[in-house]
Amino acid sequence: ISNISINDEVYGICMTGCDNNILRNNEIRRCGIGIWLLGNCDNNRFNGNKFINNSHAGVKLGQDTNNTFSYNLFKNNQDYGIYLMSWSEGNLIYKNIFLNNLEHAFDETDANFWDNGVLGNFWDDYTGFDLNGDGIGDSPYNVSGSFPNQDRYPLLAIPAPEITINSPIPNQIIGSTAPSYDLSITGFYDSIWYTLDGGITNYTASGLTGIINQAAWSALSDGIITIDFYTSNSSGMEGSAQVMVIKDSSEEPPSTLPGIPGYDLYLLIGALSIVLALIIRKRSKS
Repeated sequence: ISNISINDEVYGICMTGCDNNILRNNEIRRCGIGIWLLGNCDNNRFNGNKFINNSHAGVKLGQDTNNTFSYNLFKNNQDYGIYLMSWSEGNLIYKNIFLNNLEHAFDETDANFWDNGVLGNFWDDYTGFDLNGDGIGDSPYNVSGSFPNQDRYPLLAIPAPEITINSPIPNQIIGSTAPSYDLSITGFYDSIWYTLDGGITNYTASGLTGIINQAAWSALSDGIITIDFYTSNSSGMEGSAQVMVIKDSSEEPPSTLPGIPGYDLYLLIGALSIVLALIIRKRSKS
């Protein structure tokens, strides 16, 4: 489930007995509960979603295990950002953003993970220090609940979205026709753009797939071309990725008409049939 918006419902998404699903880049606002996992929902991934202004909780888990929440935004939820009930175990919550929730998180068990062993979450009420400047708090963040759970590696800054270029591929030879692109983005984002000249001119990308601006591509000389893609979120955090391709205007595909398999054979058989018919007709007249 991806790229949907849900507003003003009792439950934005309600799941039960659902395994191995991916929910990403969705936005759920002003619901009772943004996403409620009622039970037996295991091994699901929730990535880059926004849970904003929900009256009870952005996310609530019942008896659900081994789910992963990363790069999600929990903001202005009136009771909880995320709530994990008893028997929810083995869930991993890291690289999320918690802003202005009444209670950012509540965990009734001691069997979930609030960091991945290296990075935790961004909590806007974290009061610790970062004396060595590595971007991770020197003291853990205490998660509310029935047990003393902790995010051992709280983030001092909101994590930026991460962008991956699936195509074009490095050193791909491209002719005078502008190439298409295909991107993947981990984390929530609001805009995507790219540049062909080191940032002098930026072009807005309409989505994760598209075609490079033809006029801009045509203006480039043959040789190595660097394409930089950028993405940012409403918090101003940016992610970027770069690929170098080779423009060679002589590398154009041959211009051919669409063919039919065996077309030439059909043409030959047809011609022979006509000749044979003429011969038979001539003999009949004689």
